[in-house]
Amino acid sequence: MQFITTPAEGPERRRTAGTENNILEEFQSGVGLGPLVPVKGTLNASAYQDILDNFMLPTLWEQFGDDPFLFQHDCTPVHKASSIKTWMSKFGVEELDWPAQSPDLNPIEHLWDELERRLRARPSRPTSVPDLTNALLEERSKIPINTLLNLVESLPRRVEAVIVAKGGTTPYYIHVHEEREGARKSEEKRGEVRRSEEEQGGMRKSEEEGDGLRKSEKKRGGVRRSKERRGGVRKSEEERGRARRREEEQGEVRRSKEE
Repeated sequence: MQFITTPAEGPERRRTAGTENNILEEFQSGVGLGPLVPVKGTLNASAYQDILDNFMLPTLWEQFGDDPFLFQHDCTPVHKASSIKTWMSKFGVEELDWPAQSPDLNPIEHLWDELERRLRARPSRPTSVPDLTNALLEERSKIPINTLLNLVESLPRRVEAVIVAKGGTTPYYIHVHEEREGARKSEEKRGEVRRSEEEQGGMRKSEEEGDGLRKSEKKRGGVRRSKERRGGVRKSEEERGRARRREEEQGEVRRSKEE
C-alpha cells in the first residue's frame, strides 16, 4: 500500500520494525487514486520493483509531471531492499523518511477501513481475487475526492500527534485499531449467526427426515396390515372350501350307504 504526497516534513523518530502481508498494493495522492494492483504470492523485492516500474512510476508522471513530490512506503524489508534503493536513486524518486509499524501516520489505512466497510455492506461477498479487485475498484470510485484530500491534509496533524505522544499510541492508531477490531467482532458475530442458522436448518432437515421416515414406516405398516388382511381372507376362503369339500364327501358316503 503506497501513499504519494506533496513535500512535507517527515517524522523524526523510529518505531518498532515489522512486516505486513499484502494482498493488494494501492497508490494514493493528493490529486487522486492510482491503480489497485493484485499481488500473487509473497511480495518480494523483485515483485515490488515490477509494481514500481509498471504502475507507480507511470502514476507519478501522470499525476505530478515535473512537479516535486515525496514518495512514502512502509518501512518493511522489501521496501528497504538495496535493489529498491537503487531503483529510487535511478529514477530520482525522493522518499519520505518513514518509521515502521506506523498505521496511525499513514492516511491510506483509513481509506482501506472505508473500503472494508463498503465491502462488508455489499449484498454478496467476493469469492476470488479478480472479484475482490473489481469490488474494491467499484467501491472506491464512490468515495468523494474531498475524503481523499482530507486524508492527505491530515498527515501534518498525524505527525504532530506522534510527537505529542513521544512516539507512543495516538488517537489515529486507536481509531484504526478500534474500527478493525469492531469489524472483526462483527464478522465473528455474523459467522456465529450463519452457523446457528445452518445448525437450525440441519435440525429442521433431520426432523423432516424423521417425519418422512415415520410416515414411510407407517405407510409400510399399513401395506403389511392390508396384505395380512388379504392373506386372512384367502385363508378363510380356503378353509371354507375345504369344509365344503368334506361335507360333500361325507354326503356322498351317506348316499352310498343308503343305496
